[in-house]
Amino acid sequence: MLGKENQTSRRFICRTLTALLVLAFAASLITGGTFAWRGWQQSGWGQSIFRTDEGGLVIEKLVENLDGSPLTAEQIDTPFAFTVTFYGTDGNMDDNTYTYRMGEDGELLPVRSGDVIWLRHGQRALFADLPIGTQYIVTEQAVPHYAIRSCNHQGVIAPAVTIARFVNIYHHCPAQIILTKTVKNADGSPIAEDQREQAFTFLITIDLPDGTVVDVLIGSELLTQRTVENGQISLSLRHGETAVLLDLPPGVAYTVREAETPGYLSVPEEYTGQTIVGSVILLFVNLREAETEEGGGLEIEKTVVNADESPLTEEQQAMEFEFTVTFGNLPEDPATIVVGGEETELSADSFTFTLRHGDRMLFELLPAGVTYQAVETAAPGYTASIIEATGTIATSHIAEIPFVNEKEAAEEETALLIEKQLSGEMPEELRETLFHFIAEVEGMEPIRFSIRGGEQFLYAGLPVDASYVISEVDIPNGFRLADVVNGTGTLTAEPITAVFSNEPPNPEPPEPPESPEPPGPPEPPESPEPPGPPEPPESPEPPGPPEPPGSPEPPGSPEPPESPEPPKPPGSPEPPAPSSPPDPSRPPSPQRPPRPPHPPAGPDNTGPPPKTDDVTNLTFWTTMAILGLIGLLVTTLLLLFGRHRRYVPKYLNKRQ
Repeated sequence: MLGKENQTSRRFICRTLTALLVLAFAASLITGGTFAWRGWQQSGWGQSIFRTDEGGLVIEKLVENLDGSPLTAEQIDTPFAFTVTFYGTDGNMDDNTYTYRMGEDGELLPVRSGDVIWLRHGQRALFADLPIGTQYIVTEQAVPHYAIRSCNHQGVIAPAVTIARFVNIYHHCPAQIILTKTVKNADGSPIAEDQREQAFTFLITIDLPDGTVVDVLIGSELLTQRTVENGQISLSLRHGETAVLLDLPPGVAYTVREAETPGYLSVPEEYTGQTIVGSVILLFVNLREAETEEGGGLEIEKTVVNADESPLTEEQQAMEFEFTVTFGNLPEDPATIVVGGEETELSADSFTFTLRHGDRMLFELLPAGVTYQAVETAAPGYTASIIEATGTIATSHIAEIPFVNEKEAAEEETALLIEKQLSGEMPEELRETLFHFIAEVEGMEPIRFSIRGGEQFLYAGLPVDASYVISEVDIPNGFRLADVVNGTGTLTAEPITAVFSNEPPNPEPPEPPESPEPPGPPEPPESPEPPGPPEPPESPEPPGPPEPPGSPEPPGSPEPPESPEPPKPPGSPEPPAPSSPPDPSRPPSPQRPPRPPHPPAGPDNTGPPPKTDDVTNLTFWTTMAILGLIGLLVTTLLLLFGRHRRYVPKYLNKRQ
């Protein structure tokens, strides 16, 4: 019975110890894993190539379309140039060679400070093991039709990884020239198959540099390219085909002339004008010549638009635009024509008239073979898509000339607002520190200015679409440039705010307490005074004579009183034990100065994270988590092994 009780007691103790071990290992796993997880999160994901005792810089490139549409294959494959410059802790530019990777798995590539690297959409250049305190500036070269937005283009390398992000937003508003070709018979009969296959050649003179490649869309499927040579390109069209010259800059002067084709008359023969935002439509009609004296006509049409596609104002709708039409190759006999519904005699004199938005001027009954020249007088503030059109009157055909005037956008100006922010607690005198900047805007001289924490600087009167770079220079000692937003980019109609955030100097560590002075030797205790002689006891008074009783027997003599005991001599008082003086060679340890408070928790954390910059601390939490996991596994195996050993004999006994 006693053996069973002991066995039960041992089992209870073993189970209790096992449960405590499991709890201890589980707590170690949970605590270590939590802090290790938080530490790795704070140090950044995907940054395994960076050492914790060095700094890192990541330059990231992203491309977007302003309208939110997907990127084209050409946009994804377009490289963008970045100039990467490093400066020493003294602020002077260095000429050292650094290495970077294109992604974590890329090979190491060298780049000299101040040289250029190239990034496409979605690529990242990773600079690892940069010395702490190294300053850097990254600028992107402007690309037409892309607005640049940036974050942390300038900074100081810290133990954590800094990401310099550049986003390019495509906002191109291209111009187009559209050529249409129609073939007709002057007698109105259907065109034959050979007429449908007839190719007509166009010669386009355009104000673009030689070597410029122009994309040309013929029909809706065939995309070809033409290279500008001697300021010209050429192409051919058949009946019913359309050619679109794509992605031309607005405001480019052009002349489109159709080459002469035997047996056909081109109506008109030539257009001259400028590209506008949107499309310039040029109608070319070819008529098979016929033996007839029937005349034709000419129609001038006026349309007014705004470059920003806004509705026309009443003033614009009422505005008159002047035209002059001159005829040549007149017949010998006088001819009567109809101009605007009124008959008049055709002469060599020019016809001058005005048109408003939506108006038309029709010349009818013009003799076939008469040449014409239609010219619009320039209107201030407007760009004419067609300035001049020339041609020949064809039999039974009215030549339509659509003159479009585009209201030019006003020369817009914008502004930059540079703001300085200071984070953290600091003495009031540090908040009066001046911070110095240089602002460089494309096409303008650089300017210098200085502001304090919490102040702003307005740089106004800047051209829209110009590129800019703002640099903070001569950063005061102890301050660190922690974050930059919109420090470089492209100016837009909306003013841009660039924010530079600085952290204060690191607080000085508290001075250690002074070492205490060693205590002197202890004073000996005072000797006690010897006791005086004891006072003698008082003598008892003798009893008086008894009163005689009434007849009783005479009392006996009274007993003598007991002698008082003599007082004991006082003992020598024991002197108090002297306290042991502290060892002068071991002064009391100074108290540990209080630790500085933890930084506030980040948005993703509920408490102060571990010091992930300290590799020892992070290693401790990781090791603790691993040991907890191993302990749980070992304890589980031991439990399983113990149960196996306990049940095997029972199984063997049953079989026997």
